[in-house]
Amino acid sequence: MVGIYCAIEGCWGSKESKHRFPNPQKDMTLFNKWMTLCGNERLSEITPEKVYNNYRICKLHFTNEDFIANNKLNKQAYPSKNLPVGVSDTAIVPEEPASQDVLSSLDHTSKSVLSTAPEKHAFPSAYQDASFSLEPTLRSAVSSPTNAEATKFTKQYCFEEVINDLDHVTKRFFECQVQNIKKKAKGRRYTTDDKILALVLLKQSGNAYKYLSKIFALPSKQTLTKFLNKISIRPGMNNAIFNVLKAEADSFKNPLDKYCMLIFDEMSIATHISYNQKEDHVEGFDNSGNNFANHAQTFMIRGIRRRWKQPIFYDFTSGPAKCVDIATTIKKLVAKCREVGLVVCAFICDQGTNNSAAINHLQRTAKWEHLITAYKMDPYFGSLRSMPKLTDAHVIPEKISKMKVACCTQAISRTTAIAINLMARS
Repeated sequence: MVGIYCAIEGCWGSKESKHRFPNPQKDMTLFNKWMTLCGNERLSEITPEKVYNNYRICKLHFTNEDFIANNKLNKQAYPSKNLPVGVSDTAIVPEEPASQDVLSSLDHTSKSVLSTAPEKHAFPSAYQDASFSLEPTLRSAVSSPTNAEATKFTKQYCFEEVINDLDHVTKRFFECQVQNIKKKAKGRRYTTDDKILALVLLKQSGNAYKYLSKIFALPSKQTLTKFLNKISIRPGMNNAIFNVLKAEADSFKNPLDKYCMLIFDEMSIATHISYNQKEDHVEGFDNSGNNFANHAQTFMIRGIRRRWKQPIFYDFTSGPAKCVDIATTIKKLVAKCREVGLVVCAFICDQGTNNSAAINHLQRTAKWEHLITAYKMDPYFGSLRSMPKLTDAHVIPEKISKMKVACCTQAISRTTAIAINLMARS
């Protein structure tokens, strides 16, 4: 292929640096010498300008003396190594006319000087093809001892003694560096733990991670992005997140570290649908699957005493979320947080109409009128009363005895609370 392979007949040095033919308009003699040394008959059918613009010769055919600074050829350089079989050496040595008088005065034989000159090293195409076919095998043979040496070094007694007192994360980091530091970027291999540690560093600071990547052997951002794409998180409540939160909550030594606040907000998004090839479904609809989603809502919990935060819920809706739906979601999330050991003691949101309405919907105040209503409704639920101990002396303010504490404890007892809860649900 033009511009990729060497113009020398039989050479396929596509990975070597290439050098342009001499400019035929400036030095036609040197250009013809290059053409002769190529041994490529196809070039003779092409105009010199096209050869100059489109064809190159790789550096395998030049000696070290032919190069000057920055890997450039000197002006009089020409190919002299690894030439095709059959190329005449007379093309390499410029012919100079000799004086007839000097030649006649010397004794000479009819034997050609070329027959006594050492033959230039031939570079047949068969050898060239074989060398390039063996290149991957040679590279693998060179890298295999390197990998074995890295593994052997990590298992040496001195190395294990140095990292023995380190924690698991730091120990794994040093082992990863020993195994990958001498490899090229595309030849490095990382475990799941290595990628998780790299993600932690990346989330702390992107610029810091970019700088550390120049010093240590760290996964690229593209590798981490592909790793994250393997994690499937669907809209709604994710039990895997709460399992992690439970493990973290159990590790808190101070009970105050479990106190957190629930933060939620929504935003308007552009209507768009796309096909998720990995999970084989179309995305871009709301929960019902019948309407296009144009709003996104997110809930996150954040520690009060200890600095930590974690998104726990997100959802897509067609239009702004209704206050009743927001209140229902808050109740579910608070109950789930309570199951894993977290205590939600505050809500934070903006002053949106639906958000304010949801908070007001949750702010239910217990009043004495609620107890009177439940007392009056109790006989209508059957012959067996759910609050048998309550009488007018317990509930009606005008009939309550001010000096009997038993009436107060029975009126606000656990049995009364359960009965009111059942009536509210029914």
